[in-house]
Amino acid sequence: LLSDEEAWGFDVHGFLIIRGALRGAELAECQALAAEGVVPAGLATHPVALRHVQQLCGAAWRLQGEASLVDWEAAAASGSHIAGGSVPHDHSRAYYRQNGSRWCQGLRALWALADAPSYGHGRGVRLLPASHTLNVPIPGAVLRGEDCYLEALGMDLQPALEAGDLLLHAATLAYGLHSRSKHAPPLVQCNYLAVFVRPADLFADVSFTGDEAFIAELSAE
Repeated sequence: LLSDEEAWGFDVHGFLIIRGALRGAELAECQALAAEGVVPAGLATHPVALRHVQQLCGAAWRLQGEASLVDWEAAAASGSHIAGGSVPHDHSRAYYRQNGSRWCQGLRALWALADAPSYGHGRGVRLLPASHTLNVPIPGAVLRGEDCYLEALGMDLQPALEAGDLLLHAATLAYGLHSRSKHAPPLVQCNYLAVFVRPADLFADVSFTGDEAFIAELSAE
């Protein structure tokens, strides 16, 4: 089970790090696959990840897509943009905790297969702690990753990860990739949803007209 410190830390900050989740031969095998450009697909159902997914998202969960390697070249091309923190805009992804119950409707897992240093020392994951429970939209300057703004507020964080560490964060936590360095640690990402949450490619705001083609296939009942 999550320790009291882990449960509190995730609730307050929106993420937690499991140190040394991969070790020894298991880590070496994943590193060898990643070096060849092959995704270690088994990480999506790794027991350590699933144990935490079940505690945070509930026993009924599903994978959203497949495990994939973080595309650092695409991140570098798009700049240090940050996404997430969308509670005011997408309640079907929101994080809630009330009366002792937790609803973490989406969770992202990032496996570090090499050391990923802290901010200013190489490419890594950038987080905006506590943004998973925001009730106001995040300013555009933050989403665009303007370092001077973030640094002035002292709000952004790029946690140092070591090979074998597992970073888990709420899907609504503001998240981005710092990519202004040639050092690109291999990271494998997986996304999980609580089973009752709509898929990411299903839009809730599509209007119903009554003229849809499927209506002709329905019986009178």
